[in-house]
Amino acid sequence: RVHGAAAREYLEAAAAARSGEAMATLGHLEAEAATVAGSSNYSAALHWYRKGIEAGSHSAMNGLGFLFMHGQGVEPDLAEARKWFLAAAEAGNPNAQLNIGSMFFN
Repeated sequence: RVHGAAAREYLEAAAAARSGEAMATLGHLEAEAATVAGSSNYSAALHWYRKGIEAGSHSAMNGLGFLFMHGQGVEPDLAEARKWFLAAAEAGNPNAQLNIGSMFFN
């Protein structure tokens, strides 16, 4: 059973303690909420991904790359997406490795 309010409370507490992965997870939640709502407002996702990157999160790098690849909250920019996917992939993020590999393949 999902307890959204409790989950957000703990994630925000972890983010306040400088957990980059908590910040990345908050970014993922905000991006998903915007997508589900059919919104073009990804500012909260961008905020959390950028904070996560500052804290060293390769998951946040991958998330930001995804937003640039799909033009969610930003202008589509494949060069910028590639930059973030590559940084995350080089840090060992398997999702980013898949994303950058797919970009090079296509």
